[in-house]
Amino acid sequence: MSRRKRVGLLLAGVVCLTAYAGSYYGLSRRGYEFESMSETFYYSPPRDTTAWRVKHVGCVFLFAPANTVDQWLFLGRPPADVPGSPF
Repeated sequence: MSRRKRVGLLLAGVVCLTAYAGSYYGLSRRGYEFESMSETFYYSPPRDTTAWRVKHVGCVFLFAPANTVDQWLFLGRPPADVPGSPF
């Protein structure tokens, strides 16, 4: 593999990791503001719709590694469970 290709792959990896971490940080901190008195949080303001449940549960699974690290560093809270969800 050429040096140029390796640098390009490294740069693409850094961009993806930055986007992932930035998305997690923005969504989780917005959830913390909404649920400031709770020990858990929602990634978006809760609504009684299937679309919202799918979005929240999807974010819980997508951001599970970032949330684990956040809690491990004692900076974050776990995401809230969705009422009536089998997960």
